[in-house]
Amino acid sequence: MKYILFLFILFVFGHDLSSQGGQNKSSFTFEVGIPPVFGNESFKGIVKPIVYLSPFYQRKIKGDFALGLGIHHTYWQINEFKVPVTEPVEGGIHNIGVYLKPSYEKNYSDFFGIDFGVKVGYSKTYFNTDINDSLYGGNQQVESLHVAPTLGFVFRDTEENNAYRFTLGYHFQGVSYSPSRLGLSTKSGYDPAKFSNPLSYLVVGFGYTHYFN
Repeated sequence: MKYILFLFILFVFGHDLSSQGGQNKSSFTFEVGIPPVFGNESFKGIVKPIVYLSPFYQRKIKGDFALGLGIHHTYWQINEFKVPVTEPVEGGIHNIGVYLKPSYEKNYSDFFGIDFGVKVGYSKTYFNTDINDSLYGGNQQVESLHVAPTLGFVFRDTEENNAYRFTLGYHFQGVSYSPSRLGLSTKSGYDPAKFSNPLSYLVVGFGYTHYFN
């Protein structure tokens, strides 16, 4: 609920700012993507990517430089075919956060442009499994910083002030992972020396943008 409230405030604040500037200085974007995992082998080996969602408001502050503010929600499901036979586990992992996004937003024509930026913020990861529920009465939670260089190829519909984009992003989280995060007592066949490797993941997706006059 608090993230829905944040999104509402974000939209109202953004729309108010847009009325104070010139044409198309601000925009609201909603991104949807798939988040395949890299970086931590033990995490990559036990989950399957489901969805990445991220709405954000962005405003040009000087020339082609812009500043955005948004939230994101990433979800991975535990792969039932990769869990230890001796310790079956069900559930998923949610990563939810807020971020600032300094960007370079350049239009090369009336119809095409790019949006290159870095999402920097705070996130919380929730390890929701049936074993955690049984052992601890709920999920395990870890807070961390979150950094994600992103690139969007933007295709505009100038008559309607809308645009559609193809997006790429690589996300770094300050969160280590071991099977114990899921409530497992085994090492699941992975090298414990690599459990300290932080989580990272690629996002490949699409987005919709509305520009405010």
